[in-house]
Parts: sequence; C-alpha cells; structure tokens
Amino acid sequence: MAILQATYMKLLTAGKMLTQPALAETTLLAAGYMLKQFIASGPITDAQFLRKALTSLRQFYLWPKPFGTCTREILQTIKDELICPGSLFRSQFDAEAKIGNYRPVKKNGEYGREVYYFWEVDHPESKTRAAVMELRPRKATEKKRWDQGVVKLDPNLSPRLSGTTQALLILNLFAEEKEVGAADADAENFSKLSEAQIGTLYTKFQDITNTLRGLSLDKVAAVRVAELKKLKAEVAALAAKGTAGTTPLPKEMKSPYLPELPPLVHTSIETSGGLKQETKDELGLMCLKYIPYPSTDIEEHLESILANYATVPKPITLRLVVAGGNKLLHSFLCSYMRVNQLHPEWVKDVNIQLYVAPWSSNDLCNFIARHDPWYNRHIFVPSRTPLLVLPFSNPAELFEPDDTEDAAPVEKPGQFLREIMTSYVRSAHHTLNVNVYLMEGWFAPIPVKSDKDKTEKKQQKDKEIDLMADSIVPFVGRVLVGEEADKQQAEKKARNAKFAYNPEDLIVRFSRMDLAGNTFATQVALFVICTRISSAFFHTQHEERERERERETDRERERERESKTK
Repeated sequence: MAILQATYMKLLTAGKMLTQPALAETTLLAAGYMLKQFIASGPITDAQFLRKALTSLRQFYLWPKPFGTCTREILQTIKDELICPGSLFRSQFDAEAKIGNYRPVKKNGEYGREVYYFWEVDHPESKTRAAVMELRPRKATEKKRWDQGVVKLDPNLSPRLSGTTQALLILNLFAEEKEVGAADADAENFSKLSEAQIGTLYTKFQDITNTLRGLSLDKVAAVRVAELKKLKAEVAALAAKGTAGTTPLPKEMKSPYLPELPPLVHTSIETSGGLKQETKDELGLMCLKYIPYPSTDIEEHLESILANYATVPKPITLRLVVAGGNKLLHSFLCSYMRVNQLHPEWVKDVNIQLYVAPWSSNDLCNFIARHDPWYNRHIFVPSRTPLLVLPFSNPAELFEPDDTEDAAPVEKPGQFLREIMTSYVRSAHHTLNVNVYLMEGWFAPIPVKSDKDKTEKKQQKDKEIDLMADSIVPFVGRVLVGEEADKQQAEKKARNAKFAYNPEDLIVRFSRMDLAGNTFATQVALFVICTRISSAFFHTQHEERERERERETDRERERERESKTK
C-alpha cells in the first residue's frame, strides 16, 4: 500500500510540472502504468484512498491522447476496485481462463498455457535467439495433420481455470472482507469439494461480482457482504457431504490466498519459409476447394494446432508469435488464408492473438516501435540489438527443455527474454488492425478449339474456372512480383554470367485506394509489359523510355544554357 501511495503521489507531481512539460508527459505515462500494475497485484480495500485517487486523477482525463486514454483506464480500474476489491487482479485470471490448457506442465493445479513461436530455421539470428530462450520443441504426438482425423476431445485442453485456482480466488475475496473473513477451516472446506462443484460456485461468484457493477457505490458494500456470506454458507454445506482431499490446496497457501497465474509453455515451431504455388489442375487432383494462395510449410503447423482444439468448447484463445521478418510474416499470412478457406469451422470462435517479434527485419514491427514506446523499449530493442545476450550464455550448457515440474530452471539471459515475451503476451491489450491486400494473377489464356463433345454444364464449369485467378498473393504493406522476386532464377544468373533470364510478361490492372483504405470504383490498366511490380511503384519498359526522354531533354536545355553563357 505504501508503494501504491508513493506511485500515486508521483503521478500527481508529474501533472503539476508545468515548467518542464516534456518531462511531465513522459513521467505521467510511466507513473500511470505503474499505478495500474500495482493495483493488479492484489485487492485494494482502502476505500478512502481509492475515493481520493478517483477525484484527484480526473484532471488528466481532459488531456489529449494518449494521456486522456490512459487516465480513463485508470479511473475505470479504481471505480471497479471500489465496487469489488480485486477486480483487476481477477480479470487477469479471467483472460487466462479463455486460453486452452496444455497437458504436460502442471503447477499449483494449473496446466500450462501454450505460446507458439513461428521462426525461420535458416535464419542465423533467429536460431540463436530460439536456442538462448530454450524454446520447448513440439513433440511428434502433437504434430497431427488435419487429414489424419481430428483427435478425441481432451478435457485438459478445455479453456478453464483449475478448481484450485478458482477456490483460491473465492477465498481471497472472503479474506479481504472483514465481515466475511476466511480461515483455515474455509480452505479445508474447499478441499472437500470436487472440480465440478467448485466450478459451479465460481460461476455464482462471477455472477455476484457482475451484479455489483450495476449498483451505486453507497449500496454496493452491504450487498457484497450479504452475497458473499450466502456463498460461504453454501460452501460449508457442500463440504459437510464431501470427501477430504478431493481438491487439495497448496499447503503453504495462507491468507490472503493470492494464487499464481498459470505457467506459460514457450513452444518452438520451426519453419523454412519456402513458397509453392499449385496450379488449378493440381488443386483439383488434390480434391481441395479452390484455394489459389501460395502454400508454405507453416500451413501444416497451423492446421495441426487448430486440429488439437477443433472439438474443444468455444470460444477459445490461441497465442501465436511471429518471430521473424517480412518473409515470415508473409508466409504466415498465406497459410492463414488457406486454412481459413479449408477449415472455416476450425477458425470460427477461435480468437487468434497474433504477436510480432522482429527477430529479423520487419516493417510492421518498425511501424509499431515508432508509435508505441513500450513496445520499442521492451520488445523491439531487445529483439533487434545485435548479440544482446550472447556474452552471458554458454552454448555448451544449453539443454533441451523439460516439461516436468522438476526441470532445471532456464538460465539467464534466456529467462530475461522469456520474461519480456511473457509480459508482452499477457499485458498487451491494444489491437493494431492492419489491411490485408490481395494481388490476383492470371496466366495468359491458351487458345483452344471448341470441343463439341463437352456438355453445356461442363463448358459452364470450365468457363467459371478460367475466370478464377491462377494465384492470389496476400500481403501487408508491400509486395514484389517479377524478376527481382524470382530468387531461384536470380541465383542461376549469379552463378552464370551468360545466363539469360526471360521473365513472364506482366500486364497490370489495379484499383486506386486512398490513405483510409477506400477503393475507387474505376480501375487503371497499364497495357505495357512490366519486368517488376511492387505495391507502391510500377517499373515498366515504357516508363524507362519516358525517363530517358526526360533526361535527354534536360541535357539539351543544359547545353543551350551553356552556349548562351559563352
């Protein structure tokens, strides 16, 4: 409480530093973030302090973004604490309850939560960081393909908190209410209940806290105490019929009964990043729906992850980290688009939280870092600084991570990198929406003689297939198509100077778009042959000739000026 009050005073002091506005602005955001983190560490029962803070901090609500937005969140947090102590503390557990459990890791009755890292195995820097963090490799039993059938429902994968954690959260609020209280006898009562009984009680507990939000601050305290007393009596009645040891609580756990968040399992998914484009005929032979997006090896991994949770009750949250650069992000996007078309029922009601870590050059990460100082300091800088952690690590001592509770702890600096990523996936709550653009491509139609033997239905179907694009390239920000993008041909040209590369003729038609993402109805067609296409500029033979004429005109004008001067 002393730390909380000191942070609150620092926040007020920062707001009064009018002579140093730059220092005041940076300090205000940091102090506000710290204040919210301390409130989240446990219930705050000092109502007098909360009412005082609620009144004093309202002055910052009228400040421009991001200060006003940050203040609004703090004010809402303080009000929730007045209504029911520990609201922000319990909201962290409510968020973790929506994430599918993972079976091998178990601590304090909680199974671990998976965080999947997609990274490029052929990228040296990414390989080093994955080794230092000691990411847990995926086991063979987890790599289930969608065509091998969906696995049977595993109850441990269901998104929920364990009975132990639910019991401790209820006991915590009992202990914070002086008129209700919680003793060792109450903890023993919970140990006699089954997981199902505790789950039912926790649902009632959540209903009580949600009902309190609609009451005035004058009435809420009395109603809260009365409802919690009824819930405590119900626990005692059920325990009288139960069996001791059904849900054992940690022996060292005493009042105020603050449980730990479920452990995270940092899981490695190695990718090569190669792209492959099937033709329409190949897609037909594979008995797949028409999906002209490029295929990558990420698709197989993404399918196996979603297959594991296909029969688990929804909604559910999955945390995926794209730890790489533009190439990896593009590969992931192509795979997600394909999986979304192949198995829409797997993606439905699955909240995929996507986090980006720039283990190599990434334009999207650069953009976020320029606008978000926390991301820049805690994610971007540690990820992009060369050899940030190598002086402290000894590769000979690296070991394969173990999923058991007796596993050796991760050594520094791997623990440091794990902690910042844990903070990232658990604390980040602002979503950045990005546009996904599509580039559609067709091969030039090959003229064929009309086949009179074809039925009208067959001819109509062939016509529909011809209208479909031969390839659709999804991208975020930029795309490059043509000679420079053909890596395989470029390597041949580098090895043999006499190698003549003849790229496919590219003819472009596109729709203009404004900065807000609105598309104009009219299309622009460039009826010239292009050697390279990018999302921002079109470099064509025609444009090269135009530039050469402009340069020649400039040279003639320069000669005229020189002759006049002489």
